[in-house]
This record gives sequence, structure tokens and C-alpha cells, in this order.
Amino acid sequence: MWIILVLAFALVLLIVGINVIVEMARSRGRSVQGWVLLSLFISPIFVIFILFALGETNENRIKRIVEEEKLRELARKGEDVSQILMRQRFNL
Repeated sequence: MWIILVLAFALVLLIVGINVIVEMARSRGRSVQGWVLLSLFISPIFVIFILFALGETNENRIKRIVEEEKLRELARKGEDVSQILMRQRFNL
């Protein structure tokens, strides 16, 4: 009985770890499939630390900065930036 509980707990931790890796890789502009595959061969916790240390790709950083500058320009013009951010967040 204890073995089943331990295995279930380990499976839940693995799924949570993979979900964290997916979100980290996606937000940093990195290959989601590659990082998930790597986490299956080595520890997901180790992969999370690697992704954290690597940070964003240069392409993703430039894209984010350009989007932020567009939003700043709209805010200077008096536009309601919160509505734009809401639409972007929920893909409306």
C-alpha cells in the first residue's frame, strides 16, 4: 500500500515538474519539447535550474522589449493599456 502511495506522489511531482518546465521554456523562448525530453532523462528539478540560469533567448528578449515599448507609447498617448494586456493575455 505504501509503495503505491509513494509512486503516486512521485508521479504527481513529475507531472508538476514537467508543467513548470513547459511554462519556463515557453516564456523564455526555448524549445519546449527538447527541455521536457531532457527532464525525462535527468531530474526535472535540475532542468528547472538550468532553464533559470540560461534565461531568455536574445530573440525572445528583443521581441519582449519591442512589445513593451509599443505599450509604453500607447500609455503616453492616453490609451487604456490594461484592456490591450487583457486581450493579449487571453488571446481575445
